[in-house]
Amino acid sequence: MKVGLPIWHCKRIYKPNAVIKEYELPNKIITRFRHLTVQPASGDSDIEEFGENIRQYQNIIAQPYDKWVGVFVEGDMCYVEKTPTEEDLEDTTAENADYIVDSVRPQNKAIRIILKKRTGEN
Repeated sequence: MKVGLPIWHCKRIYKPNAVIKEYELPNKIITRFRHLTVQPASGDSDIEEFGENIRQYQNIIAQPYDKWVGVFVEGDMCYVEKTPTEEDLEDTTAENADYIVDSVRPQNKAIRIILKKRTGEN
């Protein structure tokens, strides 16, 4: 993804026994170096981990660590390749988001967030 373009993060709201998952309204984040970047999964380690499904994954690198710790959690939704519509910006179901946070991996000075393309059933 080109630096300077936005993504929208929809943080999941956890409610006990909830039938319908709810999310906070989309929060716009502008990508930039040494802040937050999005790139497709690639390289030997990603190929080994994701195999033939590698094209369904994106990596977010969020830094500095202290700014982003706890911001993204597994189950959150993101608009990465899609731009949310006006209705999406007021929707708490995030049903049109194109990626789900699959894994959050704290590292030394940054956090690696693995996004998985939604196929409708997630």
